[in-house]
Amino acid sequence: MFLALTISVGMQAAYADRMAPGVHALGIDLGGRTKDEATTLVAGTVAELLRQPVLLKADGHDWLMTAFEVGMRLDPEVVVNEAFAVGHEGNPLHRALTLWTTIFLGEKARPSPIWFEPALIDGAVNSVAASIERPVRDASIATVRVADAISVAVTPEQVGARVDRAASAQRIREAVS
Repeated sequence: MFLALTISVGMQAAYADRMAPGVHALGIDLGGRTKDEATTLVAGTVAELLRQPVLLKADGHDWLMTAFEVGMRLDPEVVVNEAFAVGHEGNPLHRALTLWTTIFLGEKARPSPIWFEPALIDGAVNSVAASIERPVRDASIATVRVADAISVAVTPEQVGARVDRAASAQRIREAVS
């Protein structure tokens, strides 16, 4: 018991400014790294995630954008702080148990806090909507007098299309998150 307690205190001291061993975030093993080292690694992965293509399809058209362009945001420092919390929060007994658990079982940091910039996701949806929305139009027949003749102008009907912008933005958030 004394040996386990001594090792636990030593581990807490050894990892006081480092990620607990076995901690992963965004698929990256951050165990044993400082916050700065982890932030550098996570920033590269976040940049890669934000460059991922997002294909929007509607009315037979395709729009290819990046996750960043549709407003997705993920802060590497927040991801690292969530990962650092593993084994560093709670009372000393809880921290020691968490360190032992991460050594033997590994630990994933809390889910990454992804959010969306409302103006950007709305802009993406509005861009798509502008391309496909059209008003309903009834067919009509009109006569037009041109000089001494009467001409008949036929206007065909048009089926309308309207985008539910709020629902579309929500579907994008769910698909990209």
